[in-house]
Amino acid sequence: MPFKLSIFSNAALLSVLCLSLSLPGCAVQPPAATGVAPPAMGYSGMTRLDPKTYLVVHDFKRAGPRLGLLRVTGKGAPQYEPLDTANWPSPHSRATDLEALCALPDGGFLAAESSPSAGRAARIFHFELSGKNPRLRQTLPMPRGAPHPNNFEAMACASRRDGRVLLLLGERGGSTQYPQGVLYWGYFDPAAGTLFWPPSGRAGAAVHPPSLRPNVRERRAIADFYLDAKGALWAVASEDGGNAGPFRSIVYQAATVHPNNEPPVDINPKPCARWIFDGLKVEALAAPSSAITDSVLSFATDDEHYGGLWRPLYDSPVDCDGKLGAAALPAEGRALGLWMSDAAITAQIPAINQNNIRGKGRQGC
Repeated sequence: MPFKLSIFSNAALLSVLCLSLSLPGCAVQPPAATGVAPPAMGYSGMTRLDPKTYLVVHDFKRAGPRLGLLRVTGKGAPQYEPLDTANWPSPHSRATDLEALCALPDGGFLAAESSPSAGRAARIFHFELSGKNPRLRQTLPMPRGAPHPNNFEAMACASRRDGRVLLLLGERGGSTQYPQGVLYWGYFDPAAGTLFWPPSGRAGAAVHPPSLRPNVRERRAIADFYLDAKGALWAVASEDGGNAGPFRSIVYQAATVHPNNEPPVDINPKPCARWIFDGLKVEALAAPSSAITDSVLSFATDDEHYGGLWRPLYDSPVDCDGKLGAAALPAEGRALGLWMSDAAITAQIPAINQNNIRGKGRQGC
């Protein structure tokens, strides 16, 4: 059968050969900015900058961008551009393994490293974005302040009446020390540049996602957060069988947030699986893009050997209380789409294609 051979750059051809043939000693390096999402690059966290643009973080530990921009047009694949953080905070202490990101009310951002590296504790970076140039303002401490085996993979921020920002930080779980996910909270003062972790916030609260399989070593109770306009804290949990999978992800409401209360979170004791995705490891949740009609949430994945993708999410006709319609759901979170018991997973899986993911399922909560 005749075929057409496209013209590749040397770097792109090498990437394709490496991905297709798994050549020994062949490491795929992220390409320079080309205007499209690069192959073999996952997304570990994101926040929406404007209706069509997202700031994303990557979990590279050596070579590779730490931050990037995704632009969604609705007329093709999202357009990707890496941002330069080579000297951020310094060439010898570069940010590594970024897994979480949130936007601040004043236009700045916080990004978090997942775990300790090179004998130092994981850090939170306070930075600004001037055009395409990230400018680091300061580094901030994690809840415990010293190297420890946490894996912080989720972050959300909310304004308070006193001018401070409530910072929510998620430990993913799935380890011997932290078999469950843990939600921590602290208070960031942008004017003073200080981050205070109260005793209750340092201790945190356990989070129990629905419908995860029993092997605790493959479970990630918290891979990202999205805080909607009505205070619902949505989380994504994942099952990770290794770099080749199998993967499975579940979106659920972990808590309700009241930024001015103490404590500021009410943990959901029995959350319901809003979406279930077999075959994808979702690591980023964010607000929807106006470029995608009727979408009400967005997500991105880090599927390890298979790269990553960005997709919109859509509404479902059923909520976890068994009511038809989505009027009771938050305005930004009306997409909270698929309800399925484990028994129904193999019967009904969200349709995955280039344009959308729609959930059609029965209530399983």
